[in-house]
Amino acid sequence: MEEDQLPVNFMIITISNTHTLETDMNGGIIQSCLKENGYTNIIRDIIEEDQTSIHSALKRSSINPVIDIIILNDGYQCSDRLMNSHFIEEFFDYPIVGYGNLFQDMQLLEPYVHMKPVAGVKHQTAIFMLPGSVETMRHTMNYLIIPSLKKIVSHYVIGA
Repeated sequence: MEEDQLPVNFMIITISNTHTLETDMNGGIIQSCLKENGYTNIIRDIIEEDQTSIHSALKRSSINPVIDIIILNDGYQCSDRLMNSHFIEEFFDYPIVGYGNLFQDMQLLEPYVHMKPVAGVKHQTAIFMLPGSVETMRHTMNYLIIPSLKKIVSHYVIGA
């Protein structure tokens, strides 16, 4: 961890009916990117592809005082009727404005992805939804989220 880096606790939630922690490549990439940048306080979980499970996991994680940032992934595999970005956005107390636009500006959104990337805050916990492939996860983490963590934590988590 860099000297001026704030300690941050992460929850990586993979939405999947088929993956386990061992087979979850996207969650593994997110965790690897965080560890490579000195972040070691990471919890991972796999939840089922249904709105009740997703809502419960978000609620549980966002009220947990130990968790500062939640990163949801693999939502692009969910059917549109089960989950979409609006379902996630409705959960937020308020959005992190511009995240989806930055994602698109960086050309990270793949053509087959049905969800738009969204981010917001609930109970002083920052939440990011990362749709896309393993490479998209890696690029999003390395070029968008990790470089912004200090600002995200100081503005949305500590300063909320």
